[in-house]
Amino acid sequence: MSLKTNAVTSPSEVFQGARHILYIESEKPEGFDSQVINNLLNSHLRNITIGVEGLGVSANIRSAAEALYRINPNSYFLIDKDEFDDNYVSDSWRNFPNPNTHNLLIWPKRELENYFIEAEYIKKSQYFRGDRKDDIVNGIIDICQNRVFFDIANLTIIQIRALIKQKWIEVFTNPDEIKDYKSAVINVINRTEFKTKISELNEILSEEYIRKLLKKNRDSFLGRSQQVKLGHGRWLDLICGKEIMHQVFNQYFEVTDPNTNQPVQGLEKYITIARNLVVKRPLTEQPKDFQRLIRILSQKVK
Repeated sequence: MSLKTNAVTSPSEVFQGARHILYIESEKPEGFDSQVINNLLNSHLRNITIGVEGLGVSANIRSAAEALYRINPNSYFLIDKDEFDDNYVSDSWRNFPNPNTHNLLIWPKRELENYFIEAEYIKKSQYFRGDRKDDIVNGIIDICQNRVFFDIANLTIIQIRALIKQKWIEVFTNPDEIKDYKSAVINVINRTEFKTKISELNEILSEEYIRKLLKKNRDSFLGRSQQVKLGHGRWLDLICGKEIMHQVFNQYFEVTDPNTNQPVQGLEKYITIARNLVVKRPLTEQPKDFQRLIRILSQKVK
């Protein structure tokens, strides 16, 4: 079953005739990210066609971006924010496309779905069934409140995990330094990086450091408030948007299959609502980052 919205196109249709390709985080062409981004570009880009292709998780896309930017300058890459810091995210937009590094953009919000938990935007959908705007605003706040500390805790774990996995010691480069097992043992054991890393790990894994990181993340999410409130913190940007969007769409939106008159559920419902918004609403009513994506691709992709 596939519900159609005006100007709906599939990623495969555009991809086949496109000279420019935007690679994104999506496992399948029919996935949420592929469908939404493809229709966003197709509906609002003028005089240029950009195909959309999923490359799986962000680590794969980052590797591809670093490997392909010199070989194929018409390949572009877009990934979720995840654990990237704000400066790195800002640099990706300011320098795009960067022939000296890669053609990589990073969403300023945690996931694409975070843009679909903004009440002012999503209530404009033809599938919105809420009585009043304040109903959905309060609903989003309540749903986010039930999850926010879970995401704060998980973000802290992810950040600590990333710190530990950082490349902290280089391999040997001079074969003449190691000619037998004894010299191998001596050279490895005497590397000062091991002692330095033990000291760093003791600090990173200490209760004091973890508490500070938790507090920093709580303040980023909630600001001065201890709870989810509009105008306080960046919880709308940083919370796990996918899970929140699913709950919001299920609670406040209805999609009916015109052929069977039966309710549409699951992924097809989520895609239909989001696709309807990016296709039918004018560019001036799209989220600022969507407008920025269209503008930057229009100006810099030739």
